[in-house]
Amino acid sequence: MISKVKSKLIYLAFFLLTMLFGCDDKKPFKQCEIDHEIIKPSKKRDIVIDVKGLQYKHEQSHSAYYNDTNWYIGLDLVRNSLDFFDITNEKFEKSIIFKNDGSEGSINVSEFYFHNKDSIILFSEQGKIQVRNIKDSLINEISLKTEKLMGWSQAELTAGLGDSEAKIFFDPFKKDLYISNIPPVYYDSDNYYSVPTIVSFNLKEEDFVDFGTLVPEDINNYEVTPTTRNDWLNIVNSFEDGDILVSYFDSQFYSKGKLGNHDSLNLLCRRSHFYNQEIPSIDMNDFNKEREYVFKKGIYAKSFFHSKYNRYVNSVRHNQDYINAEGKVNNPYHADFSILVLDNNFNALKEFKIPSGKYNFNKVYPHSEGVLIMKENPNDENNEEDLLEFSVFAID
Repeated sequence: MISKVKSKLIYLAFFLLTMLFGCDDKKPFKQCEIDHEIIKPSKKRDIVIDVKGLQYKHEQSHSAYYNDTNWYIGLDLVRNSLDFFDITNEKFEKSIIFKNDGSEGSINVSEFYFHNKDSIILFSEQGKIQVRNIKDSLINEISLKTEKLMGWSQAELTAGLGDSEAKIFFDPFKKDLYISNIPPVYYDSDNYYSVPTIVSFNLKEEDFVDFGTLVPEDINNYEVTPTTRNDWLNIVNSFEDGDILVSYFDSQFYSKGKLGNHDSLNLLCRRSHFYNQEIPSIDMNDFNKEREYVFKKGIYAKSFFHSKYNRYVNSVRHNQDYINAEGKVNNPYHADFSILVLDNNFNALKEFKIPSGKYNFNKVYPHSEGVLIMKENPNDENNEEDLLEFSVFAID
């Protein structure tokens, strides 16, 4: 259930997304063509779980598939717990509550990554990583040498803000954990986009490996840039050759390459029918203009690789009017959104629009039958607090 505090934090994330600055003598940048079709959504089933009496507030969440069952797993920061919901059989399964009293084995969890049932990675902004299994057995515990990170990037190691970002990501090939690294504010600096925003940490060696960003070094010289913010991102996938794939919220491109190696960078088109690629300049000193831009502008909110279907899936929040028919300001959750599907060679295949006002564009997950989307939209007055509801849509 989304609280007012959470909504305010999400709005703050949207505000931070859109701080732009200009540059003289800009070069043109390649445009992404749109050649995929818009299709009607194919809903396969609805999921309804009775949560009456359960007290939870999930700040971050993932889906998983094991024991022939689809799962929704939510992280409650207040209770310091992971809550497991059986999507296949439509029931609440259990909560794992972690100690955070400073005693041995305790951890204050700020993010988690579900690799498999024997490897759940817990991350704490206080400088600790734990690996546990679904029985809550502690497999490994690592203390991060954050002073080394601070010396590299002069940044705070943090998992970020908002559920749509993949703030930590495990690379099964290199055994590296990629962590979002929020930089200091350099909006007025020509070097802003060179500030590292991703850090890699090797779980076997228990040490930081590399840091960097996946945007062109001369990004400020382009008329239409691949991204306008380099710290709000999804880490989408990793590859045997050492590349990782990153989705930036305000970009029609995926960025693929090796962390810290600009020569390896490859920008891959994934443009939506509903995304406005024009990126106007904003006067950062004019709060009202900035707010209007944030509430109108679409974003690539959630992106992931669906291994069963060999597809890349993007939830795309659409552009919207700033003022609605009732003369009121639309909030970001009032906007429609669609699901954009690409094959494993990054060819856009199709896109379908999700029914308006009933679903949450941040709560989109892989499911064995397609994509799982939560029916929890802050703009929907018919939200049922005693039910946790989803729909499954086909992507094949």
